[in-house]
Amino acid sequence: MTPEMDARIRQALSTRVVGPCEGCGHPAWEIIELVTTPVMTPVFSYVPNPPVVPALIIACMNCGLLRQYSAVRLGLVAPTPSNG
Repeated sequence: MTPEMDARIRQALSTRVVGPCEGCGHPAWEIIELVTTPVMTPVFSYVPNPPVVPALIIACMNCGLLRQYSAVRLGLVAPTPSNG
């Protein structure tokens, strides 16, 4: 992750994501990664180039609880027809 993307993520989190960990109450979070998550398809069906959801994953620095946020909704990734 570039320093510029790290700064953009921290800015988005500071203005739109607040609150302590639901698991242990700890207030500090660590950025894990900006990933692409495939959208689930019906069982036993193959979809070439399935739609994806760009997501930001953060973890509680105390207990490790993970939170996942839409990178599009946080303004980190531009929306496309496949990621909404």
